[in-house]
Amino acid sequence: MVNARLVGIGRVLLLGLAAWALAADAVAQPSSKADPESAVRLTAAVEQGTFNVGAGKANLARVVDPVVGREVFKLDFSLPVGTAVGVWAKNFPSPIGTENIDVAQIGVSADASDLDGFAAVMEIKGSGGSQRIVIPLTPAWSLTEAVIEWQLVGAFSEAVVVVSQAGSEPATGTVHLDVRFDRLSPARKLSTHVTARLGGVLIVSLAGALLAALLGRFFGPKRTADAWDTARPVSTPSPFAGLRRDFVIGAGIILIASLAISIYGLCTKGILEVGWSALLAAVAGAVIAEWLNSDLPGSTRIHFKSFRTWRRPDSSLRRPVRSQSCRHRPPGLNFSC
Repeated sequence: MVNARLVGIGRVLLLGLAAWALAADAVAQPSSKADPESAVRLTAAVEQGTFNVGAGKANLARVVDPVVGREVFKLDFSLPVGTAVGVWAKNFPSPIGTENIDVAQIGVSADASDLDGFAAVMEIKGSGGSQRIVIPLTPAWSLTEAVIEWQLVGAFSEAVVVVSQAGSEPATGTVHLDVRFDRLSPARKLSTHVTARLGGVLIVSLAGALLAALLGRFFGPKRTADAWDTARPVSTPSPFAGLRRDFVIGAGIILIASLAISIYGLCTKGILEVGWSALLAAVAGAVIAEWLNSDLPGSTRIHFKSFRTWRRPDSSLRRPVRSQSCRHRPPGLNFSC
């Protein structure tokens, strides 16, 4: 009963750690709510317009998109082969610089018969140079984030979104743009550092180990000094014990492989996409370990067996441990144990 209670408490604890890690990861993700005070939108620029390269044509308008729920740019374009058009914006009401802006968030949706017929990039220009950000084009709204490299850009001058023809056929369509410059929250900025993520994993691991130790200390089974030398009764194995063990091990192998693939997937993402996902991976590893440890018959007994001597280092000095043959010595035999 006590062991079953500890297993239940351990699982509740792991679920709590998973919920905390999910909350931390959610904090580290971009928000689609109203703009914070630090945000600067492309539509707020005092000076803005369109340009064309070659015979490309563009028409820019402001519309309120029902999905986004705010005013965005609508760029209608017609691109012969080898041409490009774009939107430029500068002279914003709020300054854009390294002191108040960390990231560019580019929301875009494209409407065209062939999305492979054109491509889009954003250029952040400054006194030191320009930073190019590739914008994936999808029919539904998608968000692309990029940390602004202020050491490369220098003092900000203007932002440009370029739509260029690609392939061997002319391109015609419409692109909706919702571009925002913003400052990263402290949690997101901290998550961009590898050292911080490693420290977060270490803190989660230590917190889980400490809480598990406290639960075992106050709710674990109490054993007397003699109990350590008393053999436990051997339970009769269930006819389904082998099937259960195979299921637990097989599921554990699949979970471990899935976790390894997920961790590999995190390595392919950018620093802003990863966030605090490392904490989720750590909690997932603990959940898999709990699955393999608690659901296998006898695993809890084996788990604590190696720590008996450490917990009671003087138990062997109090009295000698008698072997089973001495305890069950037939009467009349004269030898000492």
